[in-house]
Amino acid sequence: MVRVPQTEGFENPYTLIDAIEDAYPQLKFRAHPGRDNDFLLHPKDDEALAALLSLTSVNSKPMKLHLVQTIPPKITGIVMGYPLRLWLEHLQKHPQILETTRCTTTRDGVSTRQVRITLEGQTLPSQLDLGVWGTFYLRPFSPEPTRCYRCHAFGHTIYRNRQAKKCGICSAPHDTSICLEKYKRKEQITSCCPNCGKAHHAWKPKCEERQRHVLQ
Repeated sequence: MVRVPQTEGFENPYTLIDAIEDAYPQLKFRAHPGRDNDFLLHPKDDEALAALLSLTSVNSKPMKLHLVQTIPPKITGIVMGYPLRLWLEHLQKHPQILETTRCTTTRDGVSTRQVRITLEGQTLPSQLDLGVWGTFYLRPFSPEPTRCYRCHAFGHTIYRNRQAKKCGICSAPHDTSICLEKYKRKEQITSCCPNCGKAHHAWKPKCEERQRHVLQ
């Protein structure tokens, strides 16, 4: 993009754009209002961009256009099932990938088979092809809000907890591990979220209370 500032000798940026169009009809570009009473030009191609930036006068009046450095769009996603022993360098060599971070468990920092990546572009692909290393599925990244692992409330950690212990599965006043053991033994468990009261566990991604904290 090219910025057209307020220029001496022209009533406003719009009249300068008119003068450029009249004097150089071969230059193809689109214009729209920018900030601070200036205009932005979108050249048709690199040749038109170079020509616009090389202009020093129009109708014998000195002028100068300015290149606007645009920041390329980025999107964050999660690579699923990425082996623990597979180096992140294989991801970093992908032409679209800008950053990689191995995801770890919140409680004890153990590495997982998920990798957070930042890619160029606005749309997250459903898969990532790493050639001989295989094809991996991607899911959108959703920031996880702070949650206490003692009472499972959002907004604080276990180290700042002042509430009674609650199960993250049934909301009863006992450790979550008790219901997890029942689940492993295939015993019946009544799910009740300690945050919203609905029939699911505390870490369900679609929990309304969790989503409310994600948006804050």
